[in-house]
Amino acid sequence: MKIRALQRCIPLAVTAALLVGGAVLLPTFVGVASATSHPPLSIADASVTEGTGAGSTAINLIVSSPALQPADCGFRIVLTHGSSSAADFTVTAFFDVTAVWDTNDADIPRTFQIAQDAIDELNETFTVEITGDAGSANPCPIGDGVATGTIIDDDGPPPTTAPPTTAPPTTAPPTTAPPTTASPTTALFAPPHATPTTAPPTTAPSAVQPPPARGNIPQTGSFNDDTLRMALALFAAGVALIVFVRRRSCG
Repeated sequence: MKIRALQRCIPLAVTAALLVGGAVLLPTFVGVASATSHPPLSIADASVTEGTGAGSTAINLIVSSPALQPADCGFRIVLTHGSSSAADFTVTAFFDVTAVWDTNDADIPRTFQIAQDAIDELNETFTVEITGDAGSANPCPIGDGVATGTIIDDDGPPPTTAPPTTAPPTTAPPTTAPPTTASPTTALFAPPHATPTTAPPTTAPSAVQPPPARGNIPQTGSFNDDTLRMALALFAAGVALIVFVRRRSCG
């Protein structure tokens, strides 16, 4: 009786053990199967030229899956600034969002609007990271979950206007000629101390007055007939005196 009872109890115990073990291990196997059936999501780098003006330029960072998802899953997208800032975007409300990957999605672009400007600046970068949504009942598995967005500046430097160049006035230094001293010139063969010669004064000959016409001789100091007679008389008296004296001396 005991052997028969033991034979009947053994199958029941094994069956009970298999049922309990299956209940414990089944969710684990289901979870592993579920996780391996979802392809991991990835996000790719992107860049865009900023543009000039008052509008905006879209930059798209593509989230992709290598295959369709067997079921919807949730993921989170977070933007972190590198050298960029909030002023480089026209919309900042979607820097941290959650999304659902639908079973029909092959890829999803994550779009950000870049503010255009006319400022000459360096290229700017930011980072976008995707993670499985912890609040979702089915978080998406993630592969390469980090991407870099680059804003390429296309504004050149402002035109530069060279200030007018004014050459400083050039003033020539005054040139002073050395004083020249004339050397004394000495005539050849001239005596060292020449005696100045004084020309005798020249007296112009007095003009000879023509004799006055007869009858018009002036009476004072003039030679006339009376004077002539007197002169002849005196001459005759002189001759007579000489003759008298000679006779007396010889006699």
